[in-house]
Amino acid sequence: DNLGEAYPELLSSQEKVMDTINEDEALFLSNLQKGRKLMTKTIKKLDNSALFPAEVGWFLHNSLGIPTDMVESMVQDRGHRMDMEHYSRVERDALQKKAQGLQVSQNPTLDSHSLQQLQALGVPPTDDLLKYSYRLTDSGKYEFPSPEGCILSLYRQGKLVDRVAAGEDCCVILDRTCFYPEAGGQEADQGTMCKHGAVAFTTDNVQLCCGYILHQGQAQTSLSVDDTVQLNIDQERRLGCMQRHTATHLLNHALRDVLGEECEQRGSHVGPNRLRFDFSVKNLPSPEELRRVEETVQATVDRAQCVYTQNVPLVQARGVSGIRTMDEEYPDPVRVVSVGTPVQELVNNPSSGAACTTSVE
Repeated sequence: DNLGEAYPELLSSQEKVMDTINEDEALFLSNLQKGRKLMTKTIKKLDNSALFPAEVGWFLHNSLGIPTDMVESMVQDRGHRMDMEHYSRVERDALQKKAQGLQVSQNPTLDSHSLQQLQALGVPPTDDLLKYSYRLTDSGKYEFPSPEGCILSLYRQGKLVDRVAAGEDCCVILDRTCFYPEAGGQEADQGTMCKHGAVAFTTDNVQLCCGYILHQGQAQTSLSVDDTVQLNIDQERRLGCMQRHTATHLLNHALRDVLGEECEQRGSHVGPNRLRFDFSVKNLPSPEELRRVEETVQATVDRAQCVYTQNVPLVQARGVSGIRTMDEEYPDPVRVVSVGTPVQELVNNPSSGAACTTSVE
């Protein structure tokens, strides 16, 4: 009640909040019980004078969520003590390894100075409409374009440069691209850029930064600003991502159909070989409910319905009854994806309820 004015969702979701608190409490008590059992087993193997292993203490904190001071107190209650200096070293080493892992996998981005330079040079934002310029052929296979793009800038080691040599890692900024940057939970495209018929750049990652699309990878030949390159995406990888992205839409619709409208998507990750779908729901789904979700998705796939896409003004898209959205900002216009029902029909009749009977996001 005290926080309801500042956070009105607390008042509208009191039962859900209490359920979440109770679940977290139950999980902590369960982990605490596991921690006690592990501690008992560990101490049984120690001599009376031996120190409790700091590595085990760190596991109890890092993996089971037991506060460090509680771990130390539990050890003392059992007649032992833990070397807290060694514990601090174990903790520091673990955090350093985690930080190094994050640095290795860090996505490319432009620093503020380089961004100002690009804008001062009049470099326009990247035109990426070609990422959707694929078509389904009469043979049932997709055709993806291999357009040309002009290099407007090169970004290496935190600086804009005019040229890179073969073997150097960098980011390429083009006037236009058909590469799909990581977005909406979908992994970025990979592929190559060719110059004079030979591979000049291998693209491993693609990210959007303030309107500029950064193609991260390694130069196979020298590259310079104003070079023209032919863009070739890894078509098998893109198709795998497309299929699994549509599958998340079908799964979202099936979950809400079976578990109710209170089932809300909380995120997703789509790759060429697998997908992950995160959702929140009041009660744990039963095996029967999960079977119904699976059957619902499979039935939609078996119908082999057309997937319609269309860019729609954001206000009109939000006005379609039953359309699925997440708590995030969307571009205007926004791309609407509908399974089985043309998007224009939904826009023309926003209150028809047609979006409630199929997947529309």
